[in-house]
Amino acid sequence: MAASVFGGPSTSAGALVGRRVELSWLRTRFDLVTRGFPHLVIVEGEQGIGKSRLANEALAHARRAGATVLRGRCYEHLDLAYLPLRESLFAALSRSLAAHPHREDDVRLLSQVRARSEGEPGAGQSAEVIERERTRQLLALTELVIEFAADTPCVLFIDDLDWADAATVDLLRHLLFRLDDEQVPLLVLATSRADPRARAAGAVAMLRSEPRTAVVLLHPLSELESTELARALDPSAALRD
Repeated sequence: MAASVFGGPSTSAGALVGRRVELSWLRTRFDLVTRGFPHLVIVEGEQGIGKSRLANEALAHARRAGATVLRGRCYEHLDLAYLPLRESLFAALSRSLAAHPHREDDVRLLSQVRARSEGEPGAGQSAEVIERERTRQLLALTELVIEFAADTPCVLFIDDLDWADAATVDLLRHLLFRLDDEQVPLLVLATSRADPRARAAGAVAMLRSEPRTAVVLLHPLSELESTELARALDPSAALRD
């Protein structure tokens, strides 16, 4: 499910320039989510082409519609478990669970996952036991995300997905699998450069091929859009034409 549409970058502030088609398309993806079709959208394009700016406009639309927006980012030089989810998704889950004192096991799970994120090993445990525990955490986290999204429309944004850690990718893949049986209003929005040298390049390719993944490809500016952008950056240029 891929859409290839054209556009260009925007100005640093104010109205979006040269991305109206893509932005309209992204808004329809959010509308699909609110009607019971949870899925992943990857905004793909080369560095500096305007992926994050476009995503921010889509996130603003989701906020205006009353959705919960959670943001995270992957980093080339950091490979920690669940890094882009710790301060966004996991923090939101913790706040939600805090209102339910009987959810001690789930609160403990999030604490364990955060400890893993910080690099604390399973002291004295065999590789088999550690892997079994990670699988248990993955399944439980998936259930918590689905439960959280069932209460209110939610958009989870992950910037630079190409550098995601393995745990984050595993959670996204299992979540997409489970969403075939759920109709929660959840949109996962991610940006990617499709860089084959990136740490998660192979994993992103697998996510890209999932049935519940849609891809919007950003292309360079057309001549007309380049003129529009130049005028937006320097309004006096219009007077000189």
